[in-house]
Amino acid sequence: MGVSGRTIVLSFSTLSLLVYCCQASLLLSGSPDCFALYPPWAPNNNTLTLEFSTTSPSGLLLYTDADNYFYELKLVDSTLRLRYNIGYGTKILTVGSHLNNALWHRIQIIKINYITKLIVDGFVAVTHSDSDLSELYFEKVYVGGLPNIWNNRLDELALPSVVFEPKFSGGIRNIGYGGRSVTVIEWKVSLRFFSFECNT
Repeated sequence: MGVSGRTIVLSFSTLSLLVYCCQASLLLSGSPDCFALYPPWAPNNNTLTLEFSTTSPSGLLLYTDADNYFYELKLVDSTLRLRYNIGYGTKILTVGSHLNNALWHRIQIIKINYITKLIVDGFVAVTHSDSDLSELYFEKVYVGGLPNIWNNRLDELALPSVVFEPKFSGGIRNIGYGGRSVTVIEWKVSLRFFSFECNT
């Protein structure tokens, strides 16, 4: 069955479920093999934005890496945390509270020259004296979790512990780079009686 140029595969056990798939938003289950893959991102002098809604206090929102550099964005006890290393060692930014209230929250990761900003709903956390890496380019941007193939390829990740983080359970929408929206490349949601795959 094709929808908007995508291939959708549905399998059922004892339950019949009706799923609505919207190009602009995703519903992620938080199951072990749940993930969404987005196009490459070049962070320098750029902004990554997304919106999320959840009732879970913890979960991996986004991960991307290249060589020894990485960005890991996640909820920790209902607070947003960005952990990253782009050349000057690992740094952590935290902002927000009670973000698991089932409302939509808007996140921005802004990298301008030697400054990194993490913003959620207008509240800002900032670090200075970061690397200015104009050639940095992340080929894979994962949202909600990483696919299980990475469980056996830990040595290829800049932050191997990311595969053990709890997956994100909730809604994701309006992902954009530099003010331009981007479309999901591949995603997978699995529930106890239901599996859903969507690929371009």
